[in-house]
Amino acid sequence: MAKVTYRPGIHDPSTVVWNEIEFQANIPVDLTDENTITIDMPVQHVTDDGLIRTITRRQKIPMVDAAKGNPFFRVEGEAAPKAPVMKSPINAEQYKLWATKWINEADDYDLLMERWENETKLRERCKAVGAVEGELNALFTQRAAVLKRAAGVEERRLRARAEANEVEAI
Repeated sequence: MAKVTYRPGIHDPSTVVWNEIEFQANIPVDLTDENTITIDMPVQHVTDDGLIRTITRRQKIPMVDAAKGNPFFRVEGEAAPKAPVMKSPINAEQYKLWATKWINEADDYDLLMERWENETKLRERCKAVGAVEGELNALFTQRAAVLKRAAGVEERRLRARAEANEVEAI
């Protein structure tokens, strides 16, 4: 059994259905080898006259294997697919992409909290406020809750963070 997590991009839906299984953003789903999909697998063979022919054959593979290498899914224990390195953002739109990427990739509650705090000045410089800030705060809060549950971090730390955000908003 493996845990597979849907990691949406900035404009992707928060929930997807793949092979009749619902995946919510950043919430791991347990999959077994019995969860399979059918794909068309290209097979090459050489004919008697030396030509290389490609045909496709339908083949069942585990969904876990299909998720590996897919940038929108993460298989627990597997390295995440490498994405191109982003330059430091200079405006709200770029910051939204930047933050969405690192929030979705975060796998440690304490490091997530620390980075969010450390990027306060960058958010201000990029003018990532209003709707952008609201979207990122929702994504951040959801990811923090998932990591908190996974790490067994005390609930009061998350509440303190939320209260600090409320105080800053006033």
